[in-house]
Amino acid sequence: MPRRFTPALVFLIIANLVPLFGVFYFGWTVADILILYWLENLVVGALNIPKMWACTGNPIRKLFLSAFFAVHFGMFCWGHGMIITEIFSVHPDWRDGLMMGPFRWAIISLLISHSFSMMVNFFGRQEYAGRDVSTQMFLPYGRIAIMHVVVLIGGFLVDMLGSPIYALLLLIALKILIDMAAHRKEHRDKASPA
Repeated sequence: MPRRFTPALVFLIIANLVPLFGVFYFGWTVADILILYWLENLVVGALNIPKMWACTGNPIRKLFLSAFFAVHFGMFCWGHGMIITEIFSVHPDWRDGLMMGPFRWAIISLLISHSFSMMVNFFGRQEYAGRDVSTQMFLPYGRIAIMHVVVLIGGFLVDMLGSPIYALLLLIALKILIDMAAHRKEHRDKASPA
């Protein structure tokens, strides 16, 4: 039976707790948190490309599917970004807002968390062994689709309530639970036959 809390899962939980500091110390709103979660989708998509290259399949096929994934997943994330900016009337300032101060550290923590999981689980436990590149290409979509629906609905409800602290905390807790479940399922599915 696998351990309940692996180092990669602990990293994931810690990275997901970073927005708490944003809420308590920097006055982040639901829009700020949703933008952060949207940026996390970009991290997940970017890290999926080296994963695809590690899987089985000829190089031409990998090149084609990687390019297709980058465009398709990018459009998927772009659409989600447009929904967030329209519903929550937020227009991120990439130079002075998102890439500076506490927001930058939140993004870096999520990047470290997902990179650590990729190195420890995907490459370290050789989860890529015997996995076809097309199978790997589709893996992020399930997690992202669930996240989009739950976080957007949660964000909409929090926004309707006026972004009270308890509702923001509930949204963060919901995101952590979804991430934990998705992480365990992804790595259990590969580990169970072994």
